[in-house]
Amino acid sequence: NGVHLSETSFKLLLTERSYDPLERPQIQNGTAVAMKVQVEIGYMGDIDTKKMTFEIHATFRQWWMDERLTYNSSMGSKVVGLKSLRDLIWTPTLFFINEKDSKLVVSTRDNIYIQIDPDGNVYYALRLQLVLSCPMNLKHYPFDKQSCRIRVSSWSYDMNALILRWHDECVTFLESVELPEHFLDKDDVICKAFNLTYETSGHFSGLVAHLRFRREIPYYLMEVYLPISLLVIGSWLSFWLDVYAVPARTALGITTILTIITSSRGIKESIPRVSYVKAVDVWIETCTWLVFCALLEFPFVNFIARKGKENDALAAQNNQRIVASNKLFQVVRQPSATHKVSASYTNGPLIRQFGDRVTDRPIEELTPPPDDCCHLYSKLTEQTAKSIDRVCRILFPCAFVVFNLIYWFSWAP
Repeated sequence: NGVHLSETSFKLLLTERSYDPLERPQIQNGTAVAMKVQVEIGYMGDIDTKKMTFEIHATFRQWWMDERLTYNSSMGSKVVGLKSLRDLIWTPTLFFINEKDSKLVVSTRDNIYIQIDPDGNVYYALRLQLVLSCPMNLKHYPFDKQSCRIRVSSWSYDMNALILRWHDECVTFLESVELPEHFLDKDDVICKAFNLTYETSGHFSGLVAHLRFRREIPYYLMEVYLPISLLVIGSWLSFWLDVYAVPARTALGITTILTIITSSRGIKESIPRVSYVKAVDVWIETCTWLVFCALLEFPFVNFIARKGKENDALAAQNNQRIVASNKLFQVVRQPSATHKVSASYTNGPLIRQFGDRVTDRPIEELTPPPDDCCHLYSKLTEQTAKSIDRVCRILFPCAFVVFNLIYWFSWAP
């Protein structure tokens, strides 16, 4: 019939039989109690990459047989109860091996459900909020795929007393799971059984379910790869500026490299510190070096161009000295001016120093070199600096394209 056996009547029945809830069910052939387990996930939070954890709200279901709980079906079709009924019967002590935090889901009623059939089959369910650890390998981050596990084992009963088995549907989902940063393939859940061995306690039965996650790439394309790519491209504008535009080229290079460093800091703070190189590290560090090399290129070409200007200034200064000397020597050599030169001038320091060499030396030998000769070195160095800029306009974009081809074929899925 459809009438349930009341909890009070069932309690009297157990008292008459001297039922001990601390004693596990006894199987006739002496084998261990076989228990089936199922995890129904009602809610799943996104994976916390930095803490390497994930959160689920799940209904933890267990089935087993206890022949001591059999009763006549005429008394009722089943016994249904909550926590108070659970305290009357034997229940297994299971725990989640990789749990970091767990508690019953808070609600207005107890989140524990017990159902006992006349043949002694027990169905036990409780709703839990679990935070489970999920060790990750982040070498391919953010193109990584992670396998997070749900691991269950017996706490106080070894394999001689309790054997755990997965239900036919080991892990189910109450509704579609939509995660902001990951994609969960619900059809690719792998459930297995394993043995857990302790040196002092022996062998214990355990179960594990692997949930496979794939990180969503579009977010990282928009937040990491595209912005940094634009910064690298922006650093090339320096090659189109004049080699003497010191403030503009310096400000552009320093601003670009500081922006990349600031952006990469935010990315690195969202993931744990690990001892190996990640895919995103390769991208950030290479782009940083490309921008840094573009910044270093400017002092190099500016030094070359300024070196020519300095030589040009020295040549102009020497020309002025030569012209001034010519004027003086021309005055000394003019015949009409000979009678005007006084004895004090003739015996002056300049005449005493140079003597007859002043009047005998041809004026043509003191003629300054042509302007084309003076500016030749300056023009050559300036053209060299501009040629380096023109080469870099092609070299840096080509290097960035080659790096992208190697990077995306090596790391991207």
